[in-house]
Amino acid sequence: MSRARIAGAALRRVLPPLVPQFGMVVVGLTGGAVAVETVFAVPGIGRTAPGAARSQDLPLFLGSVLALLLLGLVAGAIGAGVRRRLRDVDDPGRTSHDSYSSNSCTNLEG
Repeated sequence: MSRARIAGAALRRVLPPLVPQFGMVVVGLTGGAVAVETVFAVPGIGRTAPGAARSQDLPLFLGSVLALLLLGLVAGAIGAGVRRRLRDVDDPGRTSHDSYSSNSCTNLEG
């Protein structure tokens, strides 16, 4: 087997659990923007959200929270798409309902 084929197989096994972690890192870095923007006096959404909360500017506060929420949702959607794509490449014959087959459920009635 070639090194490239081994590396490809290893990446298919390693990437699905790591992709959601990359999304969490992006969200964490955005949350850490509050500290960086405060320390270095750089204007941005990290300083805008707490400033809007202090001055009770509700529309600006909700807009900045919505922007951060959308960033998290986009990161999660990209992670789910990559996981699904890698799973389909790994097992092309598998369908989305295979994991919920009746054989995998136990009979709790009796």
